Amino acid sequence: SPSGRGLTKKVKKLFNEQNIPPEQREQTALLESNGRICWIEGIGVSEQAKISQDTRQILIIVEETE
Repeated sequence: SPSGRGLTKKVKKLFNEQNIPPEQREQTALLESNGRICWIEGIGVSEQAKISQDTRQILIIVEETE
């Protein structure tokens, strides 16, 4: 459930929409919690994991490139 879209989509469909080639998909970082995807690199946060008024803790992810 990508944040702000009001629907659910399969990861494959999200990759297709973002024009992420199949050979790059295995290297794309995903963050999941309890079997639910919270964030996908290049796509963003899920509706369930987005920051809201009730958020008490956040996780900051920094990608370091070589």
